[in-house]
Amino acid sequence: SPRPGTVAERTGAPVPPPVARERAAELRAIGAGKAAAYASGRAGTVADVVVVGVHTATGSETPLRKALTEDYLEVALEGEFPRGSRLHVTLGHDSTATPL
Repeated sequence: SPRPGTVAERTGAPVPPPVARERAAELRAIGAGKAAAYASGRAGTVADVVVVGVHTATGSETPLRKALTEDYLEVALEGEFPRGSRLHVTLGHDSTATPL
């Protein structure tokens, strides 16, 4: 942002807001694609997870818990595990995890 003493102040005319929004959308799309590719690459591997709460997925007949892997992937974990539980799981292809 063009605050006093910043590089943005010295670079001249700011990027027009529509162009900035378009660039930001492109960067978000690239980031989402890379995140999905990384998560897909982890499918079938074992991860250490910590249960952080109740998963908000709908349509499941069994309770789901939200858990985070050691590299911050969010996964849905089937079963009754208290918040703060730490366990090893196998990661699925659909952001799910199965306890070992």
